[in-house]
Amino acid sequence: MEGVKHLRIHDKVKRIPINQLKPYHNNPKEHPEEQIEKIKKSIKEYGFTVPLIVAGNNEVIAGHGRLKAAKELSMDRLPCIKREDLTEEQARGLRIADNKITESEWNEEQLAAEFESLDEDDFTGFDEIEIDDIWEDLEPETEVDSEKYTDKIESPTYEPTREEQPPINELIDTDKFEKLLNKIKKADIPKYKKDFLKLAAHRHIVFDYENIAEYYAHADKKVQELMEDLALVIIDMDKAIEEGFTKFSKDILKDEK
Repeated sequence: MEGVKHLRIHDKVKRIPINQLKPYHNNPKEHPEEQIEKIKKSIKEYGFTVPLIVAGNNEVIAGHGRLKAAKELSMDRLPCIKREDLTEEQARGLRIADNKITESEWNEEQLAAEFESLDEDDFTGFDEIEIDDIWEDLEPETEVDSEKYTDKIESPTYEPTREEQPPINELIDTDKFEKLLNKIKKADIPKYKKDFLKLAAHRHIVFDYENIAEYYAHADKKVQELMEDLALVIIDMDKAIEEGFTKFSKDILKDEK
């Protein structure tokens, strides 16, 4: 490190009145209003964390966006590092270098891990669309075997395992339902309340789906269609989801991984 021994560390921060700070008239870095709004939100959330760099005459070398945001927030003084040692040419070079050398790509996996540990209302400067894009980029791509998979969906066929169709009483167990229904009928309550409770009692009918599938396999086409409409059997998964019988979510899929 002998070659850098002569370098000075410019760590003296001064608080300079904001009306004495002068933006550079030919600043090549643009600061759109959207960015200024993000800087303002960052200042409100975390404070003014990065000092401006200014020349001896208080002309801004680095920090034009922060200066504009601070003015819109009606701040009085700003922390600044004053570089009176720089020539005008060096100030121009630093003004460009300060913006250029900070440019780099994000490590999206590590960035996503950081997002995961934050609350939704924590300010990061990223909007929801940008965060969603990062998650999408990290989703593993699945190679599809075109011979194995197809866009065409064929309905499965239930093959009966019994020679005869099972009787209806083997498809359901109504014991608890009937006991509750009898109890509701005897209750001394208004009729409209009884009607509601009778409907709720149907939740206690237990279906034997193995026997229902067997019954479906022996049924005629009209009965099969009605059983499908009732979701007693599911032939078309897309239709079942559309009708609200089956639901999937990202959280469920994550749990299965």
